[in-house]
Amino acid sequence: MNEPEQYISALLREISTLMQQKTVHVVTAVSWLKALIHSHTSQLMMLGSENLLANFGTCLGIIEYRVQHANSLSKFTECRIGHARSNNKKMEQNIYKINKVD
Repeated sequence: MNEPEQYISALLREISTLMQQKTVHVVTAVSWLKALIHSHTSQLMMLGSENLLANFGTCLGIIEYRVQHANSLSKFTECRIGHARSNNKKMEQNIYKINKVD
């Protein structure tokens, strides 16, 4: 199936828009992106590197941004979990002390 460049470009713009929204939309967008790449690889390769980069540039930028911030979010979450564990340990120690006094 030969898809004209204009249709591929329009689909990639829509995928890029979905990728900038909430996670459920990102999952849908990634599914569409995978399907596009798997189904139309030869047509995409015929676009040439400049057109290919122009078409995929936004999607790639969004993916890169999300990956970079996922690492930051992961570190933040680990820090919060560590802090919560520390507070939990302190509470356990205080409860132990209270129960020991009784």
